[in-house]
Amino acid sequence: MSNSLLQEMEADQTTVSAVEAVDQSGLKSIAGIARAVRDQEDLVQRLESDLKAAKKDLLKLTDEDLPAMLLELGLSSFELDDGSKVTVRPTYGAHIKADNKETAFDWLRANEYGDLIKNTVSCQFGRGEDHEAVEFMEYVQNLG
Repeated sequence: MSNSLLQEMEADQTTVSAVEAVDQSGLKSIAGIARAVRDQEDLVQRLESDLKAAKKDLLKLTDEDLPAMLLELGLSSFELDDGSKVTVRPTYGAHIKADNKETAFDWLRANEYGDLIKNTVSCQFGRGEDHEAVEFMEYVQNLG
């Protein structure tokens, strides 16, 4: 082996890596921040779960409990003492299961309800392709 290679190998052995150079207080700081990240992620997850449950409870109150009570009392609306008004109106909604989507869309089109179908078209451009994205958007807008 050449002498310079041996010298480089010796220098590598004496050089302290960045990980080895971190003292105990640095490790404690890193561990503290990592724990804070973990705790914050747990908090966000719990809050999202609580929000989901609260929205479900609100939906039950507004779409089931209140309308049922008003129907039982023979009312369609009333006003609270703070001036806010509550009115019960029928609402309708529908959802097509993914397995039935093509069949349902075919039926809608065949029965002249195709305008109920909403289509989403998206296109992604890479970093630095802003000019191409603008040109494409203008081109599509010109097509109507």
